[in-house]
Amino acid sequence: LNAIERRDRRFRRMNFLDRFSSMENILHKDCFYDGECRLPLVPDVIENAREYIDDVESLVNRQRA
Repeated sequence: LNAIERRDRRFRRMNFLDRFSSMENILHKDCFYDGECRLPLVPDVIENAREYIDDVESLVNRQRA
């Protein structure tokens, strides 16, 4: 993601690296490895992940057109 953001300002503007890192830290590190899921936070992080995927899909589809 870092390399993509350096090459393409659209990705940089959408903060893909920061957004991914935040979700990865909470869902993968905290929840999966450490077993410390802050349950009130998890639905928000899952919604953020959905929005992230939608944003990636939108950019990819624009590049194909």
